[in-house]
Amino acid sequence: MLACYPAPPLTHTTHMKQDRLGYFIDPVVIAGLKRIYPNTVPSINATDREIWAAVGRQEVIAYLERELASIGEPLDQDEREDF
Repeated sequence: MLACYPAPPLTHTTHMKQDRLGYFIDPVVIAGLKRIYPNTVPSINATDREIWAAVGRQEVIAYLERELASIGEPLDQDEREDF
């Protein structure tokens, strides 16, 4: 599941916002990623690789949220629940 992708040739979108690089960021996808990959403390039995993978997922989500915020549209509660 990707949260950003190259801008389509059409100029209309329903809830996606275009960032400064020309990519569209979908707030509903970010909300879905947060639900699929919640920010939790890893198990004590987790391997280094599992911990770094979890950190990487959270970094991607945080990056997409920062980009969306820089566009000027923070996630609201309705969009978090839509996914």
